Amino acid sequence: MLTQSQQAAWYGILFYNLSLTLTRISILLLYKRIFTYSWIKRAIQIVLILIVAIGIWLVVSVCTACMPLAAFWDWSLFLKGPVYCQPVNLWWANAALHIASDLVVMALPVRHRSYFTHSLEHC
Repeated sequence: MLTQSQQAAWYGILFYNLSLTLTRISILLLYKRIFTYSWIKRAIQIVLILIVAIGIWLVVSVCTACMPLAAFWDWSLFLKGPVYCQPVNLWWANAALHIASDLVVMALPVRHRSYFTHSLEHC
């Protein structure tokens, strides 16, 4: 029973990382459609490339959480042979990547807030 819960936790972590990455990508694509300035579109393109790279890193780090992967949910493998699991610091670094990428995505449209309020006043 515990093995199934731990295996479900691994799948939960994997889909959590995938869903956050895809959400950030969809927000950036929305920004790209809304903003018309060439320099902000270039900034969005750069951040989009970074978000995709970070997303690939996060998925790869989850898929290589333990070698063999079954050791993530079956701890008896530690007694049977050599097993390597990622250090805890990697998980903290992944959390920092999540937070930093969220802040970057949220900060992109802040400079243009005055343009939105100015254009709404004319309507």
